[in-house]
Amino acid sequence: MTRTPVRAALPVLLSAALTAVAMVASSGVLAATKSKEADGARYTMADFAKVPKIDSHVHLHNADPAFIDAARQLGFKVLTINVDYPDFPPLDEQQQAAIELRKARPADVAWAVSFSSETSDQPGWLDATKQRVDAGLRAGAVGVKVWKNIGMSLRDKQGRLVMIDDARFKPLFTYFEDQGITMLGHQGEPHNCWLPLDKMTVINDREYFAHHPQYHMALHPEMPSWEDQMAARDRMVAAHPRLKFVGMHMASLERNVDELAAFLDRFPLAKVDLAARIGQLQYQSQLDRAKVRAFMIKYQDRLMYGTDVSQPPQQSGAELLKEVEPVWRMHWRYFNTEESFKVSDLKKPVKGLGLPKVVVDKLYHLNAERSYPTAWKAARMTGRRAFLQWLGAAPVATITPTLALAATAASPGAAAAARAADLGRGHVRLQDERLSLQFDERMRSRIVRLGGARPLALTGFDAGEQLIVAELKPVAAGAAATALGAEAAGAPPPMTTRTLERFALTSAVPSSGATPFGAGQRLTLTGKAEGAAVEKTMTVTLLDEHPGVALIEVAFINRSDKPLRVQGWTVASHRLLAAPRHAGGWWTYSGSTHTDRRDWMQPVKRGFEQRNFLGMDSSDYGGGTPLVDVWRRDLGVAVGHLDKLPRLVSLPVKAVGEQVDIALRGDEPRTLAPGETLALPLAFVAVHEGDCFVPLDRYRRLMNAQGLAAPEPPRSAHDAVWCAWGYGATSRWSACAPRCRRRRSSA
Repeated sequence: MTRTPVRAALPVLLSAALTAVAMVASSGVLAATKSKEADGARYTMADFAKVPKIDSHVHLHNADPAFIDAARQLGFKVLTINVDYPDFPPLDEQQQAAIELRKARPADVAWAVSFSSETSDQPGWLDATKQRVDAGLRAGAVGVKVWKNIGMSLRDKQGRLVMIDDARFKPLFTYFEDQGITMLGHQGEPHNCWLPLDKMTVINDREYFAHHPQYHMALHPEMPSWEDQMAARDRMVAAHPRLKFVGMHMASLERNVDELAAFLDRFPLAKVDLAARIGQLQYQSQLDRAKVRAFMIKYQDRLMYGTDVSQPPQQSGAELLKEVEPVWRMHWRYFNTEESFKVSDLKKPVKGLGLPKVVVDKLYHLNAERSYPTAWKAARMTGRRAFLQWLGAAPVATITPTLALAATAASPGAAAAARAADLGRGHVRLQDERLSLQFDERMRSRIVRLGGARPLALTGFDAGEQLIVAELKPVAAGAAATALGAEAAGAPPPMTTRTLERFALTSAVPSSGATPFGAGQRLTLTGKAEGAAVEKTMTVTLLDEHPGVALIEVAFINRSDKPLRVQGWTVASHRLLAAPRHAGGWWTYSGSTHTDRRDWMQPVKRGFEQRNFLGMDSSDYGGGTPLVDVWRRDLGVAVGHLDKLPRLVSLPVKAVGEQVDIALRGDEPRTLAPGETLALPLAFVAVHEGDCFVPLDRYRRLMNAQGLAAPEPPRSAHDAVWCAWGYGATSRWSACAPRCRRRRSSA
C-alpha cells in the first residue's frame, strides 16, 4: 500500500536432463556471463532520461494525462494499481480513472484491477468478483491486486481475522491460476510494523506508522505476528503452483535479502517489485553492500522497479512530478552509480550499487514487460499478445484455391515449377511479435520470423505433422494367389509404408485461454487426409509470456471401419532455408547422448546427419534433453517436447545442401482401432536470437511452470573442475612443451 509521501528410459532421466540444463545454463556459460555482468558497463546520471523505464507500482486517481506526458519526457511508463484502500477513492472511481488514462496514453499506461473482499462470506461473492475481474481484463487490466486487508482487517462473523489462505479465497485464486491471470499480492507489512517506532530501521516506516497507528502491529499484540502473515501467504502460493504471483513491496520480506532469496528459490514463478522498500535495501547496503549487490545480480530476472507513489484526484500532474522526479533520480543514482550520498530514509549516507546495464534494464523495464505482456501497447495490434489474422477475411472453404500441378518432371525446370505451384498460399496464421506460423489449404505450415526490419521466412510450406502408416503392398494379379498361399502358411503378408502428409483443411477456429504456462491465443485446425480415412486436429498456442514460442498439440483419428497400423509420426518437421552469407553457417545443439560422447554443439556442414534418439544407446548411457536447436549469427529455431515424462522419440537434424532439416519424430508402431485417437506429445517450436542457451533457458522455465524445477546449482558448480583421461598412459612434459610454446607464441 502507498506510503511514499513522496519523497527415456526412466523418469529419472528427465530429472537428470533438467538438472543438466540448469547446471550448464546456470553454472557454465551463464555463470561466466554473470561474472562478467558484475563488472559490466554501467549507466550514469546523464543516461537517466535516455533509458526506457517503468514505474511498475503507482496509484493514479486523476484521469488527466498531464503527469503521464511529463513522465514520458523522463523515459518513464507506469503501471497504476487499483486498491481496496479506505484512503483512496472507491474502487469504481479508481478503475474509471485508470481506464481513461490507458485510453488516452496506451503506450505509456497500464493498470491492474482489484475487488472488495468485504462480503467474501456471502453467496454470490465469488461469481461477482470473477465478473468484475473479467470485465477489468477486457478493459485492458494486466493483473489483479489483492491487498493486505485480507489478513489484517477483514474478519469473519465470529470476529476472527481472515487470512489469505482461507478456504473462501481458494476458488478465486484457482481461477487466476487456471486463466493465467497475474496476481499482485500485498500481504502483511514490513517487519518494522511489529517493532516500536524507535526500533524501526528506516524513516519512511517510522513516519507512516506514526500516522497510521491502526496498521502499527506493535500497538496491537492481539493481532497475528509478521511470521504468521508470511506463513499464510506462503501456504497460499504453495497451494497454487502455477499462479503468476508478483509480491508487492519485496513480498514484505524487505528486512533481509537472504529471506527474499529463499522465497524466490521456493517459488520459481514468483517475482517481486521494490516499491516503497528501496530504503530497506539502502539500509542493508550500509551493513553489507556486497551482499545486496550480489542479490540484485543473481535475481535480476525476478525484480521490478516501483515507487508506490499516489496521486489524489485533485492533485495536478505538475505537482505530482515535482514530488516524484527527485525520488526517481535518487533511486537511479543508487542503482547505477557508486557515489555516496544522503537519502531521505536514512541518517547516514549510502553508497550506490553500481549495477551493470544488463541488470538495470531488467529491473527498470524488461521484467515488467515480460510479467505484464499485454501492457504498454499502442500502434501495434497486439504486441506480445498473440492474434489471429484471416487472409481475405473469408471462411477458409471459400478462399481455398484448387491447385493443379500441370508441370511434369520432363525437365529440371518443370520440376521446379511444380514445386513452386505446390506451395500454395497461406490462408490462416497465428502470430505474435516474434513468430508467425502460416498454414495453407493442405495444413502445411511455414515459419516466419518477425521483429526485424521486415518479416523473414525461415522455411517454405512444409508438411510439419505427418503420420506414417503400414499398408498391404500392392501385388500383381498373377502373384495374388502366391501371396494368399504364403499367408495361409503363416507368413506375414507383404507390407509397405505410406506417409500421410497432406490434409485438406476443413476448419480453423481461433480461441484464447489458460495453459499450464500462462494465458495464450490458440488456433485449432482440422483436416482430412488425402487418400486415407484419417482426420488430423492440430492446436497451436502462442503464449503471452513467451513470445516466439508456439505450443503444438496434434492428434490423429482413425475414421475408417478398419484397424490402422501406425509406424511413426512427425511434428514440426521443417526444412530451414539456406543462411545468407552475412549470417554465417548453421550450428546445432542436440540434447541426446551418443556412444562416442560427441559434442552437444556442432557446426552443420554438408553431409551432417544425426538422429538424436532419446532412448538408451548404451547399457549405462542414454536419454537427454528433449530439445534440438539450429542457429546462426542472427537467429535460431528450436524444436522439442514438453512432456513431464521421458519419451522414446528422436529429434533428427540433417544437412540438405545449404539447408537444414529438423523435426520431432516418434517410431513406435501401434494399431489404431476404428475411431481411436493417437495423441502426440506436447511439442513446441521456438524462434530466438542468440545461441542454444536461449531456448534451453526457455525450456527450463516452461518445465518450471509445470512444477519441475532443477535444484539450485551449488557454489562449487561455479568452480573450475580438473579432469584427466588416459589412465595408465605415460607421457613426458618435454614431449609436448615445444608444441605448447609454439601455441603460446602464436596467441
